[in-house]
Amino acid sequence: MVEKLKVESSNVDYVGYSIETKELFVWFKNSKVEDEAYVYSEVDADVWLNMIEADSKGKFLNAEIRGKYSFEKRVV
Repeated sequence: MVEKLKVESSNVDYVGYSIETKELFVWFKNSKVEDEAYVYSEVDADVWLNMIEADSKGKFLNAEIRGKYSFEKRVV
């Protein structure tokens, strides 16, 4: 199981990253399913570090993650 990191964001509740699988996990505040995360594949660790350091997690997600990495919804 990946560790959930609580973040300051109007839309994103938690984020997490698995170095072993290169998966980025994003839990949204408005999720209708408990513990459902968007899991983005083949995300390099430097992208993860940039995300957690970004002033706006939502803006970073929209600019650097969405549309660039494949994802699936997963209950974790």
